[in-house]
Amino acid sequence: MADKDNPGDDWTREAEGESLPAGERDDALHRGGKTRVWRRAVVAVLLVGVAAGGTAWVLRKRIADDLIASELKAMGLPAQYKVRTISPSEQVITDLVIGDPARPDLTVKEVHVATRLWWGLPGIGRITLVAPRLYGTVHHGKPSFGALDKVLFTGSKEPFRLPDLDIAVRDGRALIDADQGRVALKLEGQGELRGGFTGTLAALTPGLKVNGCQTGKLTAYGKLWVRAERPSFEGPIRLASASCPAKGFTLAQSAVQAKLTLDQHLDGGDAVLGIAAGAFSLDRQRAASLKGSVRASLRGGNVTARYTLTGGVSLPTLPGSQP
Repeated sequence: MADKDNPGDDWTREAEGESLPAGERDDALHRGGKTRVWRRAVVAVLLVGVAAGGTAWVLRKRIADDLIASELKAMGLPAQYKVRTISPSEQVITDLVIGDPARPDLTVKEVHVATRLWWGLPGIGRITLVAPRLYGTVHHGKPSFGALDKVLFTGSKEPFRLPDLDIAVRDGRALIDADQGRVALKLEGQGELRGGFTGTLAALTPGLKVNGCQTGKLTAYGKLWVRAERPSFEGPIRLASASCPAKGFTLAQSAVQAKLTLDQHLDGGDAVLGIAAGAFSLDRQRAASLKGSVRASLRGGNVTARYTLTGGVSLPTLPGSQP
């Protein structure tokens, strides 16, 4: 017989077929019914979870494709791409082309999208762009990136903000064809665009023409990062030469160590410059070199600056002599 002080013995006796007094038997049946209800509920929840997960796995390609297609459609972007890999944790599309395939505005060799599936609903994590190529123009001071303009320049009166995205860029390049000349850019980096992005930025132009002046080769290379939605760049900017014939100005090889920080809405910023200029001439005045530092800020269209400049030996040009 079971020990009456052990309540578990009632279940043992019932399982073994021993008879119970009527009151105890009803109580045991009541407790057993409640337990079976809870067990069935747990099983039902598990089955729903398995079914949802299984459905998401079976339909994962369609879910991912629909997500990508819907995002592109929402942005109004004409695009072509191939779906290479779809898994619960990542989508990979290749050969992305935005704009006219004959003259695309953006191409990306591979796009890796970290995905999060929760009860069959997809979410987006880090987006990795492999070998993106961006093409743009600047004519009469107005930038354009073709089909991407509707996304980049919305005409919204809201202040500009960097997208709330986690981005990684591998071997990113851009070519900007401006009225002043062509500029090539290269970008590598990763992180949250509104804070945490770090990388490197390089720029190169064979020469620029601005208001009757012309430069030789111009390069920039340095670190790029974003903190509190403020992008910053730090590194050397090197200039092969510059001249303004109408103003009698020439400048030999020069370099500027720059630290530039833009404001959150990209409508202003701060600059700290260390200048090491080569020989230059202005009208009849010449100097062997120019060194110094500049601190400047741009706010509301107004520039404020502090600077310290020291020149080399000044060599005045006599009338009739060759500069």
